[in-house]
Amino acid sequence: NYIQGAYETEFFLSDYERPSYCHECGHPFPWTSKIIENAVELVSLDDNLPNNHKEIIKLALPDLLVETPTTPLAVAKYRKYITSAQDFVKDGLKNLMFDIVNETVKKSLWG
Repeated sequence: NYIQGAYETEFFLSDYERPSYCHECGHPFPWTSKIIENAVELVSLDDNLPNNHKEIIKLALPDLLVETPTTPLAVAKYRKYITSAQDFVKDGLKNLMFDIVNETVKKSLWG
């Protein structure tokens, strides 16, 4: 199977937006899985963040990376609980996710 997206030909140039999840089965592509894994590990490094907050943030991450019916709830959970995180975690998560989340989520999370 082919990964959907735009591509370049000799007749025109199209912006390619790399998808996060397979359009057929819904599973994350390897690059999406790696971002989620790194984000989960980063959240785990915060010794000051309560474990229940860490879990809520970790579970919200996949729904932040792609628009789903549960994305607004994931945004709300992330925004509520990330405030308790240390700056290195907040900055690291933004750096990891900024290029992959859609514009609506970017505005909701980071203005």
